[in-house]
Amino acid sequence: MGITATCCGGYISIQEVFRECAGQNTPVDARLEGLVVWNDVSVPPKRGELLPSAGVSSFHQDRQFVNITGVFELIGRVASTRQISESLPEDVALVICWAEKVGEIDFEKLAQQVRDEIKGGVGELYWVLQDLYPWKMQPSITYKVPSKVFSPKAPIFVETPQEIPEISVEMNFTINIAVAKPEAPIRLNITNSIISNISIMLREIAKNVTIFFEKLVEKPPDVPEPPGLVYAYHEISINVREEALKGANITFWVLKEWLATHKIAVESVVMLRYHAGEWINLQTRVVGENATHFKFIAETPGLSIFAIIPEFPYASIFALLMLTTITTTALWKTKRKRPTS
Repeated sequence: MGITATCCGGYISIQEVFRECAGQNTPVDARLEGLVVWNDVSVPPKRGELLPSAGVSSFHQDRQFVNITGVFELIGRVASTRQISESLPEDVALVICWAEKVGEIDFEKLAQQVRDEIKGGVGELYWVLQDLYPWKMQPSITYKVPSKVFSPKAPIFVETPQEIPEISVEMNFTINIAVAKPEAPIRLNITNSIISNISIMLREIAKNVTIFFEKLVEKPPDVPEPPGLVYAYHEISINVREEALKGANITFWVLKEWLATHKIAVESVVMLRYHAGEWINLQTRVVGENATHFKFIAETPGLSIFAIIPEFPYASIFALLMLTTITTTALWKTKRKRPTS
């Protein structure tokens, strides 16, 4: 992989994040030392060269701490720390093996980047304070919604759908979007929830869009029981005219153990939507699985109350009712029959 780093002094520590590395966001701290040493290493480095290139060996010690100032293009590879030394804890390491100076440091630009980062950090902190203490007056600071929000209490305000953070939900949350357009679906990524993703499509531009999401412990009192065993209830609402809403896709997960306990086939799982006084089956399909859960996507024309249940084919239910009726009738006739003398 290649990165660009601004280097000033004997060494500098940089932070890079490899996204979706082994299924997770992995921060890597690379200490860049001995510019001359890096270019003596093969690309990719051989096992015997990992120690000197990582700067943890006395090899090339006289060439360490070379004064380096400027912007450098760096090439290296991602390796296991155990490849560097068995004594290191298992983790991901970035091994730098080649470097080339590509420019000088623009200190004004660097200072502005630092100011922006500090301002963003203060803005995120202010948002957290606003979320924790919404009833208290806070300093006049422009807040910035963090990339991930945990158990939000106050509504989350964003300008566009692209600014919506990942939300770890305890029970419910509210999002307000200043402007949403048809060409940019509203995508909600949710953790700590059976529903993990909601993608809402619009037919026209909508302003001041408010979306409400809640995990329901049970169905609302004014809603009838859905047919069959219920895995979970949720409420999802949006303040957009029905004609302006094109539809939505809802991604959810069902525990394999729950299906096995109740002897339910994975293909029978379906999401229902409560609309116009009745429960309506949504087109639901299995799209994946992990060690503990099956993953599903349901397509819905609108939003309201939702239930996840195992669907039983009507033909099977009808056959069972017919068999029960025939058996009951036969038993009744047998009991009515008198013995002959």
